[in-house]
Amino acid sequence: MTNFGEQVDESPFAARGFIFSAMFLGAIVLVGLLVISISFFGGDDEDGEETSPSAPTASPTSEKPPPAEDASVCGLTEVEMASGLDEPPEGTEWELAGTIAAPGVEGQGPGTVDDDGYRSCFARTPLGAVLAAANWTAMSSDPELADVVMERALAEGPGREAALADGGTSAAASEDDGASIQIAAFRVISYDGEEASVQIAYTSSYGLNMVFPLDLRWENGDWKNVLADDGEPATPPYPVESLSEFVRWQGA
Repeated sequence: MTNFGEQVDESPFAARGFIFSAMFLGAIVLVGLLVISISFFGGDDEDGEETSPSAPTASPTSEKPPPAEDASVCGLTEVEMASGLDEPPEGTEWELAGTIAAPGVEGQGPGTVDDDGYRSCFARTPLGAVLAAANWTAMSSDPELADVVMERALAEGPGREAALADGGTSAAASEDDGASIQIAAFRVISYDGEEASVQIAYTSSYGLNMVFPLDLRWENGDWKNVLADDGEPATPPYPVESLSEFVRWQGA
């Protein structure tokens, strides 16, 4: 399973190119450091307050029909242009992508799984956006897929250009301490059918939680990850003490 490092010379969040595999590995190292300094959380109360500012709840927006040319790249027919998601989806099936169980829901995605394991094509719905984000981070635990995710899952624009120019790798060294992480929950911050902001929460075998915020845009018939102009996430991963404000969702 994915290993947590014990020491790094520099915060992995400060390194340029901190996305997907680099983001994933850096966050693992950070969680390892939090294990060493468990007092950071001030206790083990599952109902305690989060260490980061609370995020706004998803709210409906005005309904608008999607342009015909923006149809799903693999023919998924479900479309929602205004909604949120505050319950775990029924019928979720989980399959390992690298070391992490990646979710799938019939009719919502992934609609395509390539021979190399790359999972793509998610419905234009809040659930489709959540599935896309969860699958990207899960696939990034597989070194053989991380570069493919970098190439295919990024939205067009300065962020993608900067990330690809930088190579997207800044993995910090780690040591084997036998720990692992898996998807534990999600939260939809905003959604309007064109763009979405979601958070995927992971939990470690130590019981610590790390949140991965992702911004998404519907582009070329699928969800794509939108980066800041410098090629980094607009909001880096952060630890939380409690998942009480998230929708619980896990397969391992």
